[in-house]
Amino acid sequence: MGTITHSDTLYPHLLTMAGRERLVDEAYQVHDAVFSGMDRAAFRKMVLPESEHSSILLHRGEHGQAVGYCAVHLFQRRAAGREVKVLRGQAGLLKDYRGRNSNMPFLAGCMLRYWLRSPWRPMYFLGAMIHPSSFIQMHKYAAGMWPSPERGMEQPLARLAAELCGSFGMAVPAAERPFVVKLGILTRDSQTDRQFWLQHPRPAARYFVEHNPDYHEGHGLLAMAELSPTAILNGVWRYLRDRRAAAERSRF
Repeated sequence: MGTITHSDTLYPHLLTMAGRERLVDEAYQVHDAVFSGMDRAAFRKMVLPESEHSSILLHRGEHGQAVGYCAVHLFQRRAAGREVKVLRGQAGLLKDYRGRNSNMPFLAGCMLRYWLRSPWRPMYFLGAMIHPSSFIQMHKYAAGMWPSPERGMEQPLARLAAELCGSFGMAVPAAERPFVVKLGILTRDSQTDRQFWLQHPRPAARYFVEHNPDYHEGHGLLAMAELSPTAILNGVWRYLRDRRAAAERSRF
């Protein structure tokens, strides 16, 4: 297993043009090792969108090389008859460096900071989950997320997600699966990996595979959560609880 020796938080609007291109180069090197289906030009548009603000975390390994990235973007949209804030994000981490929830403190900080910008406006996270592991993580830390094994597909957030989906250029591929979007980004999973997720015991994994069976073809399952201060702090509490439990297990 590798070790993340340090992580750099970067704000694209503060970087020079050359600095932004170096950031894209390093992040894309990681992305291309984890995913397929996207060239550098398309990745640049995704990781440096026309957002209100963006924050990017770049993880580095033992030799200073980039081994992971996590990007969070703030957008302003009008939905359900009012102005709302929408967070979107991307992340990738080389396999040898996974398993430590290394993005969670960064994500929580971004959420709280962006909530403080016009706190009277509702704020949501909107994602298109392309792998069971991402869906499991969101289900683990985002209380009240949509969809979920406990709440199913039909709830108020479903209508809001459908309304916002088009504003981000996500096309729904088929009416029978209205919350599965075709992204064309594929995780580089082996057949063994796919079998592992098909047989995974967690309800969130089974739910994801049931509702997005073609995820290995580049389809993403829409997922959404309201980001109030209470919801954010609840996620942080869950993260700290898991960290404490992991530390106690490592003693034995």
